[in-house]
Amino acid sequence: MNPKKINGGTMNGEAKIQKLKRSSSPPIRLQKQAKEKLDSLWTRANKNRIGKKIRANDLIEYSLDLLTEEHLKDLVARGLTNKERLEILYIQLSKTNRGFSREEFLGMLLGGKVLS
Repeated sequence: MNPKKINGGTMNGEAKIQKLKRSSSPPIRLQKQAKEKLDSLWTRANKNRIGKKIRANDLIEYSLDLLTEEHLKDLVARGLTNKERLEILYIQLSKTNRGFSREEFLGMLLGGKVLS
């Protein structure tokens, strides 16, 4: 194993691990669609621009500030299966109706009395 030179010295295995531990987060991998969307926005942001160019990091940081709790809830909801959505609805209804059984819940659901 060849240790890499850093600032005139060498980096051994322990130093590499310490360097990795100091990093605040792991690298982020973007899917092709997300990368294309970022590139498109970045190009538009820097089109016909005088002065300092906008970095992709600045664009991402600004965009993340615009996200709301409602956006995050929608994003989480997209990842739920129907079974998980059904369980969440049952839990919400059982909080308001103590002693509410799953059988009663399914009956109400099939009867159209339960609205999400």
